[in-house]
Amino acid sequence: MDGYSSPWVAMISALSSDGNTEGVEYALKLWRAEKPDDAEIDLYEAGLKYLGDQLQDAEMLVNRFLEKFPDDLRAVMLKYTILAQQSKDEAKEIIKHAQKVAENRGDEWYAFGIFMMHLSNLDAAIRYLRKAIVFQPENPKIWSGIGLAYIRNREYERAKEAYSRAGDFSDERQNVVRFGTLELFMGHIDRAIEIFEKNIQMDENNPILWNNFGLAYFLKERYEDAQKCWEKALEINSYFPYAHYNIACLNSRLGNFDVAFEHLKRAVEFGSYFKRVAMKDGDFQALINHPSLGDRVKKILSE
Repeated sequence: MDGYSSPWVAMISALSSDGNTEGVEYALKLWRAEKPDDAEIDLYEAGLKYLGDQLQDAEMLVNRFLEKFPDDLRAVMLKYTILAQQSKDEAKEIIKHAQKVAENRGDEWYAFGIFMMHLSNLDAAIRYLRKAIVFQPENPKIWSGIGLAYIRNREYERAKEAYSRAGDFSDERQNVVRFGTLELFMGHIDRAIEIFEKNIQMDENNPILWNNFGLAYFLKERYEDAQKCWEKALEINSYFPYAHYNIACLNSRLGNFDVAFEHLKRAVEFGSYFKRVAMKDGDFQALINHPSLGDRVKKILSE
């Protein structure tokens, strides 16, 4: 659909959206250890280097990826952007290559816009996706991408409008499932649950959606259903820290302290972000002050 069914991409996207650099670096390390021959790692690391203004490193990594996949539009556009930012003449040839490779004019901007969204550079993602829609104004895939970018940028009315436009040109239920996240973030919990229950299977390999589905159940105190959703996210990616954190939070609330501690340990492996959030989360106070586990909890939160 838009790349989020890749469990590693989904995890990096979620971590980068919280500004969790430590977590992103750890996720890349795990990804490379688990799938050392996966060239996608070079591409995403190149994108992160680019966003960190490490242009030479970014260019080296994207060139390595392009040696294997010379017509990948995400990589071609990333190289174009890196070269253009340095005012290099070669950039003109690269953008011509992207337009030649694109099946339809605008595909190059769509591919790069989605890639930027994966890396949580949302203003750029919206800008590039808006460029794409100029060339393909009736493409529901592009409108859906714009809608998701607006959701992640917390521009919910604009997201709703974009998804409505996607619906004007397609009745695919893949677009509908994202309304669950939109309704959740707008506080319409019952509506979010209804949408997720009817449509989650249309994007069932997306751990972010399962995590959000669980949050909706959690807010309605349907705890068993919430935990099942988070366990589903962990089936997709056993490292996914948000699911570990939420299971820890839920079980601390319910008094299942051993379960809570084990999942909290997994979450805080992804950096100080989760430690800071846990220290402020009221649901963890009983775990932090637990007579036998409290010292161990305090240790992992302070290391």
